Amino acid sequence: MNATDAEIEEVVSRATAFVTASRYEAFGIAAVEAASVGVPVAAYDVGALPTVLEPQDVALAERFDVQRLAGAVLGLLDRNETLAHRQSRAGSYLERYGADRWRDQWTSVYDSLS
Repeated sequence: MNATDAEIEEVVSRATAFVTASRYEAFGIAAVEAASVGVPVAAYDVGALPTVLEPQDVALAERFDVQRLAGAVLGLLDRNETLAHRQSRAGSYLERYGADRWRDQWTSVYDSLS
């Protein structure tokens, strides 16, 4: 059985934090998806993540510094923010990086070719 978008959003939004320990991340779509439902992100300071996510939504550690990444996670947990408060900041990610935007952008490209 496939989960609906609403079911996935509900499950992901229950997370307290999303941690990506990737040492190289071109864009970080999974991190953006987490942030778009109000889940704060801990990650290495690599790729586009520092420029894509707002500072209040991501705690960054230097690449390969596992201790700092663990500290970033603990810092997110110490914030003790409510889901509603986190989600109040999240809407802009859906507008900037959500599926609707990508679909419209590619449709526009394809339409221009015909």
